[in-house]
Amino acid sequence: MYILADNFGIVINEHIYLYHYDLDISNQQKSLFPWEYMDSKRYIGDAWWTNDDEILNDIKKLLILDFIDKYKGY
Repeated sequence: MYILADNFGIVINEHIYLYHYDLDISNQQKSLFPWEYMDSKRYIGDAWWTNDDEILNDIKKLLILDFIDKYKGY
């Protein structure tokens, strides 16, 4: 999992998933296993033809509709 913010991260494999995780869990636990404490998971695209660095850059730079269009998240 790549941490995007205090309570959001993404997992990139053949698909891209946005995770939201519980802020009430201690930072030590969350930093070790953030995916264990998720309270929601959303599919936001496919990653088959793109590397992780490009996806991480795009998630920070692109508007949500542009990201979903580029990564076929519909």
